[in-house]
Amino acid sequence: MITSIVSIATVSAFVFGLCASVVAYRLSPWHPLATYPGPRLAKLSKWYMSFWVAKGTRHLKLQELHRIYGPWVRIGPNELSVDDPAAIRPVYSQMFRSPSYQGAPQDADALITTIDRNEHALRLVAWTKAFSAENIKHFRTSAQVILYWNPLPADLYDIGLAGSNFPLPNFLKY
Repeated sequence: MITSIVSIATVSAFVFGLCASVVAYRLSPWHPLATYPGPRLAKLSKWYMSFWVAKGTRHLKLQELHRIYGPWVRIGPNELSVDDPAAIRPVYSQMFRSPSYQGAPQDADALITTIDRNEHALRLVAWTKAFSAENIKHFRTSAQVILYWNPLPADLYDIGLAGSNFPLPNFLKY
């Protein structure tokens, strides 16, 4: 009986010490994000933002936090929210995609699933040309002609509400 009480006390002391050390580190000046302002609860746990996500008002809470704390706000133990357009280029020029971008099928071969910076740059050239202002004007004209000659049925919305199938490929000609 005594040994079980001692073992419970030992485990409890260990868990308490572990939690206390995590809290102390996350609030300490030695944490890499210690200089960024934000709510104390957000500095301690990701559950702070999870609460606002569950309520569906995360975007409103972020706006409020940026009004209170400024353009750089610590919203999690290892997370920042940045509301400064000037930060986009300096931040993203230093980073590139992690392996998680490889896509669900591992053999996915698309621009967004390319993690090699040089290969991505080569592929991006073609996409940049395709979406230039001149080509977009051309595509817009083509799309307007297609819709003029082959308009979608007026009752498309009703068909969707009814849940019945609609032969969309018949109306998408390119």
